[in-house]
Amino acid sequence: MEDKVARFISFALHPVLMPFYLLVFLLFSSYYELVATPLALKFSLAGITFLTTVILPLSFIWLLARLGFITSIYLETREERPFPLITMAIFYYATWYIINPVPVTPIFNLFMLGASLVAGASTLFNLFIKISLHMAGIGSIAGLFTGLGLVHGLIQIPVVVILILICGIVGYSRMRLRTHSPHEIYTGFLLGFLLMGGLVLMV
Repeated sequence: MEDKVARFISFALHPVLMPFYLLVFLLFSSYYELVATPLALKFSLAGITFLTTVILPLSFIWLLARLGFITSIYLETREERPFPLITMAIFYYATWYIINPVPVTPIFNLFMLGASLVAGASTLFNLFIKISLHMAGIGSIAGLFTGLGLVHGLIQIPVVVILILICGIVGYSRMRLRTHSPHEIYTGFLLGFLLMGGLVLMV
């Protein structure tokens, strides 16, 4: 039963979904909601983001699996990760490039730039250690909000508490499924957290 729950959590909180979840939160949450932004524009931004950060990267990874370049879309081995990670970095940067002229989502625009850097850094780290991409993804969001809180005061305590809980749940799920060691879990989280948080502090 616990393994099934862990698999569900790993699927629902897959790193490829993190940008989309973040954008929806920023656009529609009561604290970060942009009241003056037309609803149609919000849905357009969400649709574009879902296409460029979820559909296209997953389609490319599926194609790699079909062509035999990787054995599984789950990227279970360190050797299978470089091409998919580089692809994700490119798609994340492309998303930033597309939506950056739209002034209604500066926080998300910054996140997408940071996400491309995290994906690129993960590719380099992957040469030496199979870091947890799940933890790098959720760690990036935690780093984003921590940086925003320190620099701009744009943070809510409930958001921080929820993020801490999610980080713990995701980390436990990955270890429960025996996909990562604790060292790989912590390294992935710190990579995402420090890189994204550092980017926010520098802006």
